[in-house]
Amino acid sequence: HGELHDLGSLLLERTGNLAVSLAMCGDACTYSCTHGVLREYFGGHKAAQSGGHDHTQSAGTGYEDVDINRVRDEIIELCRHDSTIIKGFLRGNCGHAMGHAFGVISGGSMRKAQEHCGIFGEAAMEYYCETGVFMEYEHDMVTDFNENLKTKIAGWLTGAKGRMAAAIPYCEAKTQFVSACVRYLVKSFHDQAEVERVSSECLELSGVPRRSCFFGLGFASVTYVASKPSEVNRVCGFGDEVDKEMCVSGLGLLKDGHDRKEAIVSAC
Repeated sequence: HGELHDLGSLLLERTGNLAVSLAMCGDACTYSCTHGVLREYFGGHKAAQSGGHDHTQSAGTGYEDVDINRVRDEIIELCRHDSTIIKGFLRGNCGHAMGHAFGVISGGSMRKAQEHCGIFGEAAMEYYCETGVFMEYEHDMVTDFNENLKTKIAGWLTGAKGRMAAAIPYCEAKTQFVSACVRYLVKSFHDQAEVERVSSECLELSGVPRRSCFFGLGFASVTYVASKPSEVNRVCGFGDEVDKEMCVSGLGLLKDGHDRKEAIVSAC
């Protein structure tokens, strides 16, 4: 996915044309090439201060902040409901792509990039936008999170349950959209025992933290359920109906072309 981001950036650099670059990308690698094009395009509104950037490094490195009002209308136009510039490109996916772009043009500030996501004026698009911000800053965020884990009691945080227990408050401190953040911090579960341990942690919570925990439970169970589709009802069988719905939502968060999509659809 990250490599196709870089390809999108390179295409725009070589063609110098947004529409041509997007057409060349199409839906490659679940639209990650398209994400790279938009990331590079809006990043280009502010010249790099010290050469190029590397997607695997800190987001925003070498860039100054951009006056978001200068590009507001163009962003809204690109991501409107009836936009045809990218065939099959859903608005949420466009919001996610813009989150990547904001990560680049925010001068290295994740908080500023999140604030930029507010230009859409609607919670759903802001949510998808923040998923792009968190992906753009994933390396820094995961590093910071893991360093925080080291300060905890080692035995409590060695397993999946402990990691989830720490991820929820960590994300609460960063965003109102906790599940948009949690998905980048949890690791894949490989057996039912891990699922049950994490679900017990989720059941101790309430409100947004609880819903986000069950979303994370489903998201981290994709590989496990894809390998054993019959386990889907056990993985997402905990708590009340809303808890189950959030778990299924996390489990089903797969884009067209994802290599495990067919197995998850079959399980559902």
